Amino acid sequence: MYSQLKRIEYLDSIRGLAAVFVLLFHSTNFQWPGEVSFCINLPVINILFDAGAAVAMFFVLSGFVLARPYLLPAQKGALPRKIFLPTFYLRRLTRIWIPWFFVFCLCGFVAKYLVREYETVPAYGWADRVRLWQLPLTWISALKQITLMNLGDANGPHLVSADWSLGVELRASLLIPLFVFLSKGRRFILLPIIGVLLFILAPRGYYVSFLLGVALARSCDHVVGLMHSFPQYAKWIILAIGILFYESRHIAIHLLHLPESTGGYFWCLNSVGCVIILIICMSCEGIQTVLNHRILVFLGRISYSVYLLQFIAIFCLQPLTVHTLNSMGITQTAVLLPASLCVSLFFTIALAALTYQFVEIPAIEFGHRMTRLIQKQFIKS
Repeated sequence: MYSQLKRIEYLDSIRGLAAVFVLLFHSTNFQWPGEVSFCINLPVINILFDAGAAVAMFFVLSGFVLARPYLLPAQKGALPRKIFLPTFYLRRLTRIWIPWFFVFCLCGFVAKYLVREYETVPAYGWADRVRLWQLPLTWISALKQITLMNLGDANGPHLVSADWSLGVELRASLLIPLFVFLSKGRRFILLPIIGVLLFILAPRGYYVSFLLGVALARSCDHVVGLMHSFPQYAKWIILAIGILFYESRHIAIHLLHLPESTGGYFWCLNSVGCVIILIICMSCEGIQTVLNHRILVFLGRISYSVYLLQFIAIFCLQPLTVHTLNSMGITQTAVLLPASLCVSLFFTIALAALTYQFVEIPAIEFGHRMTRLIQKQFIKS
């Protein structure tokens, strides 16, 4: 029998917070006064609105969580877990694609029947994108989206606007078994070489994030054990360095105005920051206690649905909320901004909770049933 690993709930919480940060970023797309943008772009405050860094955290966590079961030593009396490629890929596909397809169909219904244009003060920044969202699907655009190969057609509908990262997730999943193989024994020294090659082939740095997550899964026990010997102030200094790396892409491109062509390098630096932050979380019981709060853990469980569903609230309810408040004579940013953010947050989280219960859990269980069936046929006990 294979080793059974206990779920690390505080990592779920980190994923949930990252999903909320992406949602907050997309929920600020009104033409707010300049001081709002100034505050949002301030270092540290921007962590709450840095969608790119949050997606890097998703990728690092995915590499860590997918590789960890196969890199830890087996528990006493249990066999070490090995990757059986057909079922590994099947579980990834059912976990990602089935909930995505449900949201794709839901977005199609919402776009056709529920979305309206509203005059708002301040003006709504997603208006043109909402109009594209409502365009009729063609066979080609539907096929590109269903296969998660849609790179953002500027002249056609794109119903699940955040799905570019899911295509990256699925393609990275193909590489995870290779990363796990290279992480064992002395082959570990090859991982930096593979990382450089991946960056050359895909210079945006996305796959380097997964590689760093796998490297963390391989070394986390040793590194965390080492961190336990550090004094508390040293951990806070290291955490500050991790946050600086985590925010490096935003600082470089949006504050220092470095060219967008440097984004891939800073994405990798982002990912290093994610690794440092995760190491500190793994070595600090106080942080774990906060992250293990049941609300944050629940948010982590539904984070995938939050990520998928966010644009329904952003396109449908946010303009309606601001328009309704405008009709009551309210145009003050101090009222409109928190009201629009709260509507987006609460509706998305509520809908995500339902989707998690009735779509995600059945999809996960289906993947597990298929895994047991296939392994029963092809793997001897």
